[in-house]
Amino acid sequence: MANGGRFTLRSAFRSQSYQNHLLEVWDKYQTVKDWPTTRCRAVWRNVDKEWKRHRLVIRPAEVSRHSDGRAFDATWGTLNAGVSIDDLARGCNLSRPLPVKDPVHFVH
Repeated sequence: MANGGRFTLRSAFRSQSYQNHLLEVWDKYQTVKDWPTTRCRAVWRNVDKEWKRHRLVIRPAEVSRHSDGRAFDATWGTLNAGVSIDDLARGCNLSRPLPVKDPVHFVH
Protein backbone atom coordinates (compact mmCIF):
# COMPACT_ATOMS: atom_id res chain seq x y z
CA MET A 1 0.00 0.00 0.00
CA ALA A 2 1.50 3.32 -1.03
CA ASN A 3 0.03 5.05 2.03
CA GLY A 4 1.76 2.72 4.45
CA GLY A 5 0.35 -0.56 5.64
CA ARG A 6 -0.40 -4.05 4.47
CA PHE A 7 -3.66 -5.08 2.83
CA THR A 8 -4.71 -8.73 3.12
CA LEU A 9 -7.69 -10.07 1.19
CA ARG A 10 -9.64 -12.46 3.44
CA SER A 11 -12.73 -13.29 1.41
CA ALA A 12 -14.02 -12.22 -1.98
CA PHE A 13 -16.49 -13.99 -4.27
CA ARG A 14 -18.59 -16.63 -2.61
CA SER A 15 -21.34 -18.70 -4.15
CA GLN A 16 -24.86 -18.47 -2.82
CA SER A 17 -24.52 -22.02 -1.48
CA TYR A 18 -21.45 -20.97 0.53
CA GLN A 19 -23.31 -17.87 1.75
CA ASN A 20 -26.12 -20.18 2.86
CA HIS A 21 -23.56 -22.32 4.70
CA LEU A 22 -22.25 -19.26 6.59
CA LEU A 23 -25.80 -18.31 7.52
CA GLU A 24 -26.43 -21.84 8.76
CA VAL A 25 -23.23 -21.78 10.85
CA TRP A 26 -24.29 -18.46 12.43
CA ASP A 27 -27.81 -19.66 13.22
CA LYS A 28 -26.71 -23.04 14.60
CA TYR A 29 -24.04 -21.43 16.77
CA GLN A 30 -26.61 -19.02 18.23
CA THR A 31 -28.73 -22.06 19.11
CA VAL A 32 -26.01 -24.16 20.77
CA LYS A 33 -23.55 -21.59 22.19
CA ASP A 34 -25.09 -21.65 25.66
CA TRP A 35 -25.70 -25.38 25.85
CA PRO A 36 -23.77 -27.16 28.54
CA THR A 37 -21.13 -29.21 26.69
CA THR A 38 -22.68 -32.41 28.05
CA ARG A 39 -25.82 -31.80 25.98
CA CYS A 40 -25.26 -33.49 22.64
CA ARG A 41 -21.50 -32.98 22.80
CA ALA A 42 -20.90 -34.09 19.19
CA VAL A 43 -23.28 -31.49 17.75
CA TRP A 44 -21.82 -28.75 19.93
CA ARG A 45 -18.25 -29.69 18.92
CA ASN A 46 -19.06 -29.68 15.21
CA VAL A 47 -20.83 -26.33 15.33
CA ASP A 48 -18.08 -24.79 17.47
CA LYS A 49 -15.42 -26.02 15.04
CA GLU A 50 -17.20 -24.36 12.08
CA TRP A 51 -17.78 -21.19 14.11
CA LYS A 52 -14.08 -20.86 14.91
CA ARG A 53 -13.11 -21.65 11.31
CA HIS A 54 -15.25 -18.88 9.83
CA ARG A 55 -14.75 -16.21 12.53
CA LEU A 56 -18.13 -14.59 11.87
CA VAL A 57 -18.74 -11.26 13.61
CA ILE A 58 -22.26 -10.50 12.39
CA ARG A 59 -25.07 -12.60 10.96
CA PRO A 60 -24.39 -13.08 7.24
CA ALA A 61 -26.89 -11.61 4.83
CA GLU A 62 -29.25 -14.02 3.13
CA VAL A 63 -28.27 -12.48 -0.20
CA SER A 64 -24.75 -11.06 -0.25
CA ARG A 65 -22.83 -8.77 -2.54
CA HIS A 66 -20.03 -11.31 -2.20
CA SER A 67 -22.16 -13.60 -4.38
CA ASP A 68 -22.39 -11.10 -7.22
CA GLY A 69 -18.72 -10.10 -7.04
CA ARG A 70 -19.35 -6.66 -5.51
CA ALA A 71 -17.92 -7.20 -2.01
CA PHE A 72 -14.82 -8.48 -0.29
CA ASP A 73 -13.40 -8.73 3.21
CA ALA A 74 -9.90 -7.50 3.95
CA THR A 75 -7.67 -6.50 6.82
CA TRP A 76 -4.91 -3.91 6.78
CA GLY A 77 -1.96 -2.84 8.85
CA THR A 78 -1.17 0.53 10.32
CA LEU A 79 -1.57 3.41 7.87
CA ASN A 80 0.50 6.57 7.70
CA ALA A 81 -0.62 9.39 9.99
CA GLY A 82 -3.64 11.24 8.64
CA VAL A 83 -4.63 8.41 6.27
CA SER A 84 -7.86 6.48 6.92
CA ILE A 85 -8.94 3.22 5.35
CA ASP A 86 -12.28 4.84 4.49
CA ASP A 87 -10.58 7.64 2.54
CA LEU A 88 -8.54 5.07 0.63
CA ALA A 89 -11.68 3.00 -0.02
CA ARG A 90 -13.64 6.00 -1.31
CA GLY A 91 -10.80 6.71 -3.74
CA CYS A 92 -11.47 3.25 -5.22
CA ASN A 93 -15.29 3.65 -5.26
CA LEU A 94 -15.59 1.36 -2.24
CA SER A 95 -17.30 1.78 1.10
CA ARG A 96 -17.63 -0.04 4.39
CA PRO A 97 -21.39 -0.12 5.10
CA LEU A 98 -20.94 -1.51 8.63
CA PRO A 99 -17.58 -0.10 9.82
CA VAL A 100 -18.28 -0.81 13.48
CA LYS A 101 -20.03 -4.19 13.29
CA ASP A 102 -18.13 -5.63 10.31
CA PRO A 103 -15.05 -3.46 9.75
CA VAL A 104 -13.42 -5.80 7.20
CA HIS A 105 -16.37 -5.72 4.79
CA PHE A 106 -16.00 -3.51 1.68
CA VAL A 107 -18.56 -3.07 -1.12
CA HIS A 108 -18.52 -1.53 -4.56
